[in-house]
Amino acid sequence: MNWELSGLKANFTYDLIFYGGGPPRPCLITISGANSSTDSEGDVNFTSVTSDGDGKISGTWNQPSGTSITNWGGLEVAEVPLPSPLQLVIRPSETIPGSYNLEWFPTRDDKVYDLLSSTDLSTAPSSWLPWEGHINIPGTATTNSLPGVPGGDDDRRFFAVLEKDPPLPALVNAGFEDPVLNDGDFGGLDAPWVEVNVPFDGTIEAWNPTISEYPATVDYPNGVPDPENVCSIYHFPPTPPGAPFGIRQTLDRTYALGTDYTLTVQVGRVASTSADPFDWPGFRVELWAGATLLASDEDPTTTAPTPGTFITSTVSYDHNTGPVATVGDALEVRLLSRGQDVAGDSGNGWSVEFDQVEFTENAP
Repeated sequence: MNWELSGLKANFTYDLIFYGGGPPRPCLITISGANSSTDSEGDVNFTSVTSDGDGKISGTWNQPSGTSITNWGGLEVAEVPLPSPLQLVIRPSETIPGSYNLEWFPTRDDKVYDLLSSTDLSTAPSSWLPWEGHINIPGTATTNSLPGVPGGDDDRRFFAVLEKDPPLPALVNAGFEDPVLNDGDFGGLDAPWVEVNVPFDGTIEAWNPTISEYPATVDYPNGVPDPENVCSIYHFPPTPPGAPFGIRQTLDRTYALGTDYTLTVQVGRVASTSADPFDWPGFRVELWAGATLLASDEDPTTTAPTPGTFITSTVSYDHNTGPVATVGDALEVRLLSRGQDVAGDSGNGWSVEFDQVEFTENAP
């Protein structure tokens, strides 16, 4: 007899129980994905059991000769809870005493992993704390490895690996690609970027600096980092030099004790062939937690870019030496023009560009 079941979850495991005449006696068959199995009770032969991988299974069954069941009373389907698919292998390090090499599989490149640890098995692994800052480890299908993990000085220590979806990005529109612009066009920057201390003659816009009317090499001969637009902060004379101004964004992260933060930003300086080119106003990149300035970077502590190029500005916060903010305060990035006439010539105005803003955190 042919049979078919639909409406099941794709690639899950189910128990199919057929009830025979007389005293109810189940005949069990387990189906997983596109695999087939045999009747565990031996009262029925199930053949050609298949799955379409999309919630439907089908096959045939027949009763072997010599069995006593003469009628059939019903069918039951039950989903079988799957055990955790991850296997964690721990081996002592051969080169670092007291440390271990960890490997877990099967992993997926669309997931991230936390390494959790505890000295007590009385609590569920899901409640254990991250170990040595190993959180949000990118998955590398089909195996992840982590060498040289310290074992601590405890008499015993247990490890577990938690698989989860990648966290939401800390920054939104970090490459200023929204709005989409044609070559040479400008467009307004919307929330969550917010303007800071902009003077009446200051302009902040997204800009696609590949100019269609001129060769692409006019502004940035080597292109821009990511991959079309930049944030352009422009200050037009004759206003005298003033306070830093620019943009800020509140991150989807909050300040936590014992956590280090790193912010990197690409900073560009326009190369212009005009008779009265833009001058360099200097830049400043800041990382805040609430009202506390955690760390900053600005020229001339870093070398100003050569016209037509970008340099990397790095802002690093070390929780051991940096200021302490209030736990739970929102983190904030600020990208600023210093608003200075560094070259001593008002020229055609002052312009600085920002691109490819990246934020990372190293939790305990």
